[in-house]
Amino acid sequence: MLYDPEIIGAGLSSIVRSIEAFSDFQDLTAWRPLVVETARVLKQVYGRTLVVPMTLWHRPYFEEIYAGLASG
Repeated sequence: MLYDPEIIGAGLSSIVRSIEAFSDFQDLTAWRPLVVETARVLKQVYGRTLVVPMTLWHRPYFEEIYAGLASG
């Protein structure tokens, strides 16, 4: 199952644009936990292997998401 976290970023961007300044959706406070939680729910509901293509340039963001995905 293909799960593209950019979809989460695009939706979140449109929701919080008026209350949080950002230049990249990956910098949004809620994006990283939403990526992990969405993956958890998709895995739980559909029981499929997830393919999650993403590029993370900021090492702490990678570590946060990786740890969240590994624990779930």
